Amino acid sequence: PWVFMLLAVVYLYAFPYFDALRSAAEMPRILTTQEIVDHGRMSLDTRLGDMGSRNDLSSAPNGHKYANKPPGPSFLAVPAYWICKQLGMTSLRACTWAFRVSAVTLPSLLFLPLFYRFTRRFSAHEGTRRTVLLAYALGSPALVYGILFMSHQISAALAGIAFMAAVTLVRKEQHRPARHAALVGLCAGLALMMDYQSFIASFFIAVYLLVKARHKLRTVVAGLVGALPPTLVLLLYHQHAYGSPWKTGYSFADDPHPRQSFGGMAG
Repeated sequence: PWVFMLLAVVYLYAFPYFDALRSAAEMPRILTTQEIVDHGRMSLDTRLGDMGSRNDLSSAPNGHKYANKPPGPSFLAVPAYWICKQLGMTSLRACTWAFRVSAVTLPSLLFLPLFYRFTRRFSAHEGTRRTVLLAYALGSPALVYGILFMSHQISAALAGIAFMAAVTLVRKEQHRPARHAALVGLCAGLALMMDYQSFIASFFIAVYLLVKARHKLRTVVAGLVGALPPTLVLLLYHQHAYGSPWKTGYSFADDPHPRQSFGGMAG
């Protein structure tokens, strides 16, 4: 336990914040959360003056401006912003800290014990497993992205949980395989709602289940049922913002490079 307490101190103590920077990766997500709570909308038309760079915006066919990335992190931060409003702590600095901690840092910390437990499959040596844990938690991009209001680490954690559940299901280490398959689908769908690029991990997890699962049809159906809620929310957001469930913010990005990409990836 002391190792996880030490990691929590590191993750929660660090707060890299520069007000004048107005990070293009964080600001659209922060402002989207505020607009959802304050005005019941997700467009950022009236908040453009609060931003620095506008590279991470999209100009939708309906004439409104939106963040060009998935809305998952902004949705996760809604409870934190509601609490901030009740406490009168609505400065950009306070909201940035609250959104980072609630939507990214705490989920990232909760993932670490699961990761550590999973390493038992590969080594029974306690020293080795702790070294791997520290290397991942402190020596990889998990730390950097785990303390910023961005999608990378929360998406990675959800994809990781989906993979762990898939392995447990395939190796028949549980009594309710349908529930584990639904958990795989739910976490994979949530990961996609956080970051479009997570479809790569979701694809390989799905292939793994299709090849290795004992009851393939039951597993596929349960997985699809689990993935349906977050996927449906994402498709409804696309329909609302971009006029089609199959169009993403990258299709209408103000920066021309994402428009030439597949799921935000180019080159």
